[in-house]
Amino acid sequence: MNKPKTSSTTEASAARERACKADVDSDEWAWRFPTIPLDVALGKPVPTISSELIDKLVEQFGLPRDELEPRLQCVLLAYLHRRTFYEVPTAKFLCRQSARIAKASEALLNVLRDLPPFFQELLAHELREKTVIKLKKASRRRKHASLEEILTVLIDYDQSLRKLLRPGAPRKDYLVRTAADLVDAWEELSSPFDRNYRTDKGKAGPEFPASGPRFIQLILQNFDKSLTTKQVEDALRAALPPRSDAKNPLFDDDVY
Repeated sequence: MNKPKTSSTTEASAARERACKADVDSDEWAWRFPTIPLDVALGKPVPTISSELIDKLVEQFGLPRDELEPRLQCVLLAYLHRRTFYEVPTAKFLCRQSARIAKASEALLNVLRDLPPFFQELLAHELREKTVIKLKKASRRRKHASLEEILTVLIDYDQSLRKLLRPGAPRKDYLVRTAADLVDAWEELSSPFDRNYRTDKGKAGPEFPASGPRFIQLILQNFDKSLTTKQVEDALRAALPPRSDAKNPLFDDDVY
């Protein structure tokens, strides 16, 4: 006969459900490791540059389509890769997930240690038959780790992860790298980049009248429609060194 749930049990269950729902509803829960470089190497489908954007750039700036389109396709893939790579879940979120693993592993490890000797043998036999995992301590000659060792690793992982993560660390700005790529593309396909960031207010909002900044603004705001003119300007200023004779920033740790 099932025992009735106590109020404390019900509250704890509700709290777990709320926590899980908060995770499921967040962008952090849906985050995935960047796969675009691998997809390109394997010939898998990847996002492509908008044909409407190419038409607009060719018409407005008179750029050669056959050179512009493949160049911007590379910029788009690099942008998407960097955005995914740098928009990783927060340290708080990661620590919460690893803590769940550690708590469950600790509980299961305690259960295994408290089993009657005869039941430990039964469980060990079943594990060997079904999974080739041995419940006893691993030896140097045996390649398979024991279940106890696996649980211990998961518990230790939680502590090591917490030492590595620093909550509140600033996130890297992937827009700066993309802006630098687009400055290079503009200068190769058109003319030297004009650092004129004055804007005119038209029906569609503030726009750069200078050709180079406007070219980059159109592309970045096509990649991310939420970007403001000020954010585009900030990315350009960060991408270009103050010296007028040095236009290309160096990114030694670029991973794409």
